[in-house]
Amino acid sequence: MKIGITSAVAGNPAATVKDLIDDVCLAENSGFAFYSLPNIFGFDAAAALTAAAIKTRRIELMSGVIPATPRHPSVLAQQALTAQSAAQGRFTLGLGISHEILIQQMLGLSYSNIVKQMSEYLAVLTPLLNGLPVSFSGEFYQLNEFALKIACAAPPKTLLAALGPKMLELAARYTNGTITWMAGTRTLASFIVPTLQRACDEHDKTSPRVVALLPFAVTNDKDTARKVCDEVFAIYGGLPVYQALMQREGANRPSDVAVIGTEAELRQELRRLRDAGVTDFGASLFPADPQAIGRTREFLISEIQSHQNAV
Repeated sequence: MKIGITSAVAGNPAATVKDLIDDVCLAENSGFAFYSLPNIFGFDAAAALTAAAIKTRRIELMSGVIPATPRHPSVLAQQALTAQSAAQGRFTLGLGISHEILIQQMLGLSYSNIVKQMSEYLAVLTPLLNGLPVSFSGEFYQLNEFALKIACAAPPKTLLAALGPKMLELAARYTNGTITWMAGTRTLASFIVPTLQRACDEHDKTSPRVVALLPFAVTNDKDTARKVCDEVFAIYGGLPVYQALMQREGANRPSDVAVIGTEAELRQELRRLRDAGVTDFGASLFPADPQAIGRTREFLISEIQSHQNAV
């Protein structure tokens, strides 16, 4: 299981693109396999990672995730191919349908029949990412012999944020796997991974990628860390999709699915995630205490180095 890290500056409204590039460079120099950048109310993930690509050489650059609905699939394909060209094959496009509160209430766009819309979206996006012209006539999208011409070493990998069986089927049909946020280990093991694998089997695909992103902190004071976690990630406890996800896990709040504990406990949780079928784990560090972020980063770096030495 590869270990990556989520952006440390994405939630800081005062952060500049230079700050983000410095953070990506730090992650690369620390040995992390990938850097995941969310796309909410701050940086455009594809554009920011394109900039970071110029300053890095090894680390995988992942959008985690870009809301698809506000962007025509041809636009997102153009952004992704540009990022892939800059990254010389290291860009991975994570995308999703997002949430009703953003798409419908804030942006005034339709959030009805989202599975059908995403199915059409991926039917248009996938060939464009592979350098093919697209003619398509659907309920949501219509294109006539549209094609992009951007030099890339290879088409970017794609991951669909998918938490239900219909979206997981789309992930299996069109993409390289799924990317999750706030999905606990039990839910990953008992539902997400096997559902995705069954769908991949039906489409003659093997080894789907499962990227799991979770809050992560080394601490000896778990009670305080859980309180901080619930404060930092409070918004997710109020979104219906995450409420349903936590209910499936038997959890009530973000801290119930977060990975929090001593180094020994976290090492065990990483093994459980690997055994659940997670191929890539992305740690979202948060200030469980004044020293938690630095201590947690050092722990993850040591785990990466231990794995490399074992190999």
